[in-house]
Amino acid sequence: MKTAKALVVAAVIGALAGCMTVTGTLYPMNKDAQNLGVLKATIHENWLAQGGTITCTLPDGEVLTGQYRTISSGSVSFGSGFGNITTPGGTAFGSGFGESESSSWTHVDFAALHGNRGTMADCKVYSSSGHGTGVCKMSNGGIFRVMF
Repeated sequence: MKTAKALVVAAVIGALAGCMTVTGTLYPMNKDAQNLGVLKATIHENWLAQGGTITCTLPDGEVLTGQYRTISSGSVSFGSGFGNITTPGGTAFGSGFGESESSSWTHVDFAALHGNRGTMADCKVYSSSGHGTGVCKMSNGGIFRVMF
């Protein structure tokens, strides 16, 4: 019985050794983001799983939750484009968002968050030794600089 308890304790300690919780700050970078203000996110890292979970509460009480996954450093890029055109002699509209980076950071983390009221966020963060910086784009058009 003592051996079984010792194994359980060792397994729990081993699992927790690969975990850490940090607080991230999301700083507004455009007008849509300024409408939400500076946000805080709780990041639960699990190094053994090469990822973790993220929770962020918006000022209106909506809770965004999601996961992130870590890949090795290197050259990565992501982005999106939108367009709209009406004819004849109508209006054209275009919008784009993208980022490309060749990084020597230890990790590149990609995250997707979904809110309980429909808001979504797509994030990319470069991290090393429990610190990181990156960008999150929300479905309302808000772009945030992430730092932790």
